[in-house]
Amino acid sequence: MTNSIQLTQGEVTLKHLTLDVTTTLYSIVEKHRDELGKWLPFVAFMQNVLDAEEYIQQLIDLTYDGSTEVFSVFHHSEWVGMVVLKDMDWYTQKTELGYWIHPEFQNRGIATTALKLVIEYCFEELSMHRLQIKVATGNKPSLALVRKFPFKQEGVERDSEKVNNQFFDLAVFGCLKSDY
Repeated sequence: MTNSIQLTQGEVTLKHLTLDVTTTLYSIVEKHRDELGKWLPFVAFMQNVLDAEEYIQQLIDLTYDGSTEVFSVFHHSEWVGMVVLKDMDWYTQKTELGYWIHPEFQNRGIATTALKLVIEYCFEELSMHRLQIKVATGNKPSLALVRKFPFKQEGVERDSEKVNNQFFDLAVFGCLKSDY
């Protein structure tokens, strides 16, 4: 992985995650802890800027083995979230996507554009055959976002994610390159 990749459409740009967004990440989490913490497990563990830095560094470190790729999402030049490619399996050409957007920037099409950019990157640049997204069944905005794309719901993983000592079912969506 190199930090030279940049994907842009309109006002949205994706670049590989770097430590320079640490303070911004922590500020967003601190201001929107309840809202973000409802669905994102990392929020509960981020109690200060050092925790944010450690979290970002862990994500960056995961990129070195080729199984993860993390993008910062920028609206104009403002950092507003992340898109993650995880569990990248180069033999079977598949990966799982995860994403989140700053609450103050939701419902502006930013997440839709970011997801479109990363889906095209996966299929066209990485030669992936299959993409997967898992969404908590109660996360209606995220479910609506996934349904804007040709992902098909393939099932539900019961009690598959734990956030704030509560287990959530995850709807599993898959999209093949031929679907896109």
